[in-house]
Amino acid sequence: MTNQSAVRLDDLTVEFPGTDTTPAVRELSFDLAPGRTLGIVGESGSGKSITLRAVMGILPAGARVTSGTLAMGQTPVPLTGKHVRAARRRRLAMVFQDPLAALNPVMRVGDLIAEVPRRVLGQSAAQARRTAIELMRQVHLPDPERLARAYPHQLSGGQRQRIMIAAALAGQPDVLLCDEPTTALDVTVQAAVLDLLNEIKQRTDLTMVFVSHDLAVISEVADDIIVMRDGLPIESGAARTVLDRPRDDYTRRLVASVIDAPVIGAAARDTATRGAAAHDTAAHDTVARDTAVIGSAAPAAGTGATPADSAGPGTRTPPPRLEARGVRVTYRQAARPALAAADLVLHPGRIHGLVGESGSGKTTLARVLTGQLRPDAGTVRLDGAPLTDRRNRVQLRSIQLVYQDPYASLDPRMTVRQTLAELLRLGGTTGRAALEARWSPASSPAASGSASRSPARSPSSRASWWPTSRPPRWTSRCSRRSWNSSRGCASSSG
Repeated sequence: MTNQSAVRLDDLTVEFPGTDTTPAVRELSFDLAPGRTLGIVGESGSGKSITLRAVMGILPAGARVTSGTLAMGQTPVPLTGKHVRAARRRRLAMVFQDPLAALNPVMRVGDLIAEVPRRVLGQSAAQARRTAIELMRQVHLPDPERLARAYPHQLSGGQRQRIMIAAALAGQPDVLLCDEPTTALDVTVQAAVLDLLNEIKQRTDLTMVFVSHDLAVISEVADDIIVMRDGLPIESGAARTVLDRPRDDYTRRLVASVIDAPVIGAAARDTATRGAAAHDTAAHDTVARDTAVIGSAAPAAGTGATPADSAGPGTRTPPPRLEARGVRVTYRQAARPALAAADLVLHPGRIHGLVGESGSGKTTLARVLTGQLRPDAGTVRLDGAPLTDRRNRVQLRSIQLVYQDPYASLDPRMTVRQTLAELLRLGGTTGRAALEARWSPASSPAASGSASRSPARSPSSRASWWPTSRPPRWTSRCSRRSWNSSRGCASSSG
């Protein structure tokens, strides 16, 4: 080992005993020099985030390190043991993927940042507050004195991620671990956060390990790249070499899967970059002025392309399947309407894209179309028939919405079977008796061979899976002391 190594990991293996014989991470090694950035890329489940959590000492319950060594410079750092986190306090910091889940919801963001230098560096409360304000300025947050009094939910996604970066830098770490910090952000805000990380790296000579499934993001920040698949590192090397001349077939497929954006001129690119910085540093309560509705053939905003546009002249245009005209929605206490006279025309068999930054009205329009939100003005028609506030089952079933976050959308107290059964029953497509027959053990192929050994499901056992039988409600109370950024609220009562 040389003095030029900022962080060195050798032969890391992480397993989840009792769940699978295949380790989550297998024999992963890297040696990172000071001031360089290592990008770890791979699809979901490849072991990227588990690697960072093992290095940080915050593995989830059930996971354990079975082999491997870690060193920061010349100092060995334990991967297991009682004092695994204390050994990292002044050396490592981490930026998590979802800042809203990682930040304590009952603490003001200024206090969140100030807590780090007070506990790690031993600063007084007044010194820690001054450090927090200065760090907020360094990450380009506007009016830090005012924002320091805000709670995490009162900030935009880009501002929350900047708070996470400021809190991570507050302990003056040698190495910064970034677990997909830009995944949930708009592309313009994403670009601004990446520029900020590059600026911090150049200013402080910070060493970074950056995890992402997005090769485009990795190419912007990484000096070196490790490609992982199923827990194994399958290719590594300089970023440009791996991306331009990949050796492994999986890496070639990964590079080929990147969607290329339309080519834009240099002037437009410069304008977009300046607009990204200005948008992300604006106050969180501003609302986008325009709602962009872009069809599959890039028609004028708000109109949508028709099949006749691509089929040529003389072709009969089919009637629209779904049509929205003059839709206007204004939320309470909002300075501007979320939607202002939005028009949308969808024809059968066509795919239309709604493109815009956060707050531009995309989800609001989708909620109006599905009947979840009543517009202040405008009409919505399905197959030419107007849709009112009270829709029948056929109308509700005809327009469905796939939400962005399935974990937040699904009821955590219901199994997958209960969720699907409830939707089928309420949608009127399948009755209760048919659902019982479809999902009884005797009707499943796996159970058909053991029907003689297993008794048939009795009517009384239906309560174990039927949607009307649910576990008792539970509540959780989070305090400053019980909140843990890697596990959420540590105290609960039921």
